[in-house]
Amino acid sequence: MTWHYRNADPEYGLWQSRELQTHLEQAIIPKHAIEILTGKANLEVRPRDVNKGEIVGGLITDNAENLDFVFCAGDDKTDEDMFRMLRKTTSVQAERLFPTTVGSAGKMTSAKWHVLEPTDIVDTMARLAGTDGVGVGSKM
Repeated sequence: MTWHYRNADPEYGLWQSRELQTHLEQAIIPKHAIEILTGKANLEVRPRDVNKGEIVGGLITDNAENLDFVFCAGDDKTDEDMFRMLRKTTSVQAERLFPTTVGSAGKMTSAKWHVLEPTDIVDTMARLAGTDGVGVGSKM
């Protein structure tokens, strides 16, 4: 479950997020196998053993023989699970995997590729598909 506060007052939204996190850490986490992730104006609560990486890993394992390439993109901490999973998978050749982060060039990430803006994803997909993209993102 993810609570987004992007459209809230920035200070009040952050304060509410911290209050929620404190409450969850004190009342819920000790009783359940969950974890809390904070992201860009959001707070995510999830089971410890269920994340984007596990889901992507299962999809790849179940469909590896039918995959031409795998493209995963994201701009948040929660996307790092799938980037790490793609780095360690052996079901698909490494040159057919495109874990791509979106954001500043100095961002720490497990993704192999990087684009600066969300709009660069469309251009990157066009390039991977062999069509002409307009203004392809960086490092591809």
